[in-house]
Amino acid sequence: MDNYKLKNQLIEALGKVYYMEAFSQLVEFLQGELYVLYYLATRDEEETSPSEISEKLHMSRPRTTATLTTLRKKGFVVTRANELDRRRVDVMITKNGKEHLDRKKDAVNQNLDIFIKEIGEEEALDLIRIINKSAGLMETERSI
Repeated sequence: MDNYKLKNQLIEALGKVYYMEAFSQLVEFLQGELYVLYYLATRDEEETSPSEISEKLHMSRPRTTATLTTLRKKGFVVTRANELDRRRVDVMITKNGKEHLDRKKDAVNQNLDIFIKEIGEEEALDLIRIINKSAGLMETERSI
């Protein structure tokens, strides 16, 4: 098979995955609001700052601010002035935020359970190996 056809088939296959509802639910955990909520939930009720969220999640400050504003309006996070440094803002996930995150995680887990059941453990492990290899190769290519 020539390289052109192979690339087109790869693009087509990746496009099918990209537009699957199950994939879009998973992507939510890798960017945007759920990405921030997931990070906050892993902090065990410990407060954090918007600048720390930006740094740890590799998000721009304006994007972090916009995301936190949206999450605050939805009641998923609270912000308040830091007790020691009034110039600093602290962010915490709320009970509603945790419940929303749990519902989203449940939906992703249900989709992954179905996928693994249908594809089988061996092929799932092959797919994981190929994805990890691909990610490693692409990361190596970027650094050249």
